[in-house]
This record gives sequence, C-alpha cells and structure tokens, in this order.
Amino acid sequence: MCGSTSVLSPLVCGTTKVCTPTVHGTTLVCGATVCGSTSVLSPLVCGTTKVCTPTVHGTTLVCGATVCGSTSVLSPLVCGTTSVNTPIVNASSCVVAPTLSATNFYTAGSVGVGTTAPNEALTVSGNVSASGTVYADAFNSITGGSTINFNDSVDLTGDITLSGYLSANGGYCSDASNNSKFGTKALCSLTSGTANTAVGSKALCLNTTGIQNTASGAYSLFKNTCGCMNAAVGYSSLLNNTTGHSNAAVGRTALFYNTTGYSNTAVGMEALY
Repeated sequence: MCGSTSVLSPLVCGTTKVCTPTVHGTTLVCGATVCGSTSVLSPLVCGTTKVCTPTVHGTTLVCGATVCGSTSVLSPLVCGTTSVNTPIVNASSCVVAPTLSATNFYTAGSVGVGTTAPNEALTVSGNVSASGTVYADAFNSITGGSTINFNDSVDLTGDITLSGYLSANGGYCSDASNNSKFGTKALCSLTSGTANTAVGSKALCLNTTGIQNTASGAYSLFKNTCGCMNAAVGYSSLLNNTTGHSNAAVGRTALFYNTTGYSNTAVGMEALY
C-alpha cells in the first residue's frame, strides 16, 4: 500500500517505497526538484532557492545576474534602463556618455568646456586662465579666432618664424626706458641707459649706461659703453667707439677706430676709418 493506493509493484528509492516517483530521463529520482515542468537531479541552489538554469559568472553561481551584452556581471551599474559593466560615475549618478555639466561634455575621449560638441581632445569655448605654466608644441588660431592676444610679457628661448606682419599695433616695441632692440644680442648689456635704438646683430652690444644712441647694422657701435648721442648706420660703423659722443657715421666701417672722439661726421664706406 502507498497511502490509500494499492500498487502491484511499488518503486523503491533506497529503502523507501514510493507510489509516484519522478523519473528524470531513464533514472528514478526519489526527491527530485521540479523546475516548471522539468525535473532535475542536482539543481543549483541560490540562498534557499533552487534554480534550474542559474547564470554562472566565472566560477560563481549568480541567482539574478544582469547581463551586459554577452557578459554576466555580479553587481552591474545601471544607467537609466541600461546595465553597463564599467560605467562612468558623475557624482552619485551612473552615466554611459556623461555630461559633466549643462555645457561641459565628455564624449569619445574628448572634453568640451563651454561646448557640448568638442572637436579636439580639449575644446574650450571661452577664456582659459592658468596660474601655472601652459605647455604646447604649437599655437594655432585657425580653428578659433583671427588672432592670439598676449596681455603680459612673453619670454622666448626659441625662434619666431613669420609668414605675416609683426606690428606693435598702437603699442610699442621698447622697454620702460624707451630702449628698442632687434637682433641677436643687440643692446644685450644695458643697465641704465635710456632712449637707445639698436637694429642688427650685436648692435650696441656692450652699451651699459649710454643714452640716445642709434645703431643700425650688425656690430654698429659694438663697443660703446657710456657714449651718448651717437648715430651709426652700416656694418661695423663706429665699432670701437667706447665713450665718444655726438658722432655720426654712415657707411660700412665708417669711423671704425674712433674710441673717445666726439662730434665727428663720416659718410661713406670706411670714411674716417
């Protein structure tokens, strides 16, 4: 007898007779678990719940794993209705393509500040203020505006190559003492001299306290130190002048050997050499 039912040949599971055992395939199962309409021999257990087809994450059984693409993850972050494996977190919110703020944007490896459509690794719409040093291999105004403006001192250790014009544009190309220089080591020794103009390589190179001198041409007034009110035009003109004043030399090597003489005028190549 199985309960109140008479059976001719009861099945035996171990030492226990059972009236209606579960058959899994061709195997008799005494205490099989049924998942839906399917009996399983060794169901996996998540906590206290038996599951028929659990998701396995690596070697770990996961009861309610979220699938990102074809990958199951244990604790995926969800952005809206989308589960993501490695989302970016902005503050406490999970975001797939995060907006950093209303007008600042991050997308595909590019950052936009003041714009939601960055066209470079960093695109800034507006001014940039830096308290430290800004390093760059090149400056190019083509993609932004028409000019690059510098409102402070710019110190260069390299060269300037121009394809356009160089202009003071209403300002000045001189120092606070009205000294102007253009050329390699022109006026390079100046200490307190004022109102000097040197154009050319090493023009007025050794001038320290001399005032109101004009030298145009490489090595013109080269050795002048404190001589004043001299005018030298031409290569090496007045080259050896040191303290002489009020001299005028026009021409290559004009007044070349004058050192302390004053109020001389020489016009022509090697004039008063």
